[in-house]
Amino acid sequence: MVNYTPRSTSISNAIKYTKKGGITVRLYEKEGMGVIEVSDTGEGMSPKMLETLFSRSGIKKSNTDAENSSGLGLYIAKNFMQMQGGDITVTSKVGKGTTFAYTLKLATEKNIENFKTHKDVQDNELSDEANGEKTQNPVY
Repeated sequence: MVNYTPRSTSISNAIKYTKKGGITVRLYEKEGMGVIEVSDTGEGMSPKMLETLFSRSGIKKSNTDAENSSGLGLYIAKNFMQMQGGDITVTSKVGKGTTFAYTLKLATEKNIENFKTHKDVQDNELSDEANGEKTQNPVY
């Protein structure tokens, strides 16, 4: 049996590196984007650490106590967010704390309708194929 507990790495790290002070999670909309910010009053990160935080060159042991980590998490997460039209940014000051901001485009009614229409087309194609009918891929 696998025991899995979903968690936010940003929140876990904020808890881990905040010995006194606090942690704040904010959710808000800005210019059509949904924003999640995780801020702490922890150790903070040096400018040198921030330079390589999202790059492959900063992987493994260049961060604070990179225990059991490949160091690929932020590199992959940032690229994944950017592929979806969003981003991850960070601001930090040593001894003052860190804020990670995650942004993604908010869904609009038009996006939702386009998704539903496209999904219905895919579902119909799968159903036709299951019944032995040959379908052509739609042109969008």
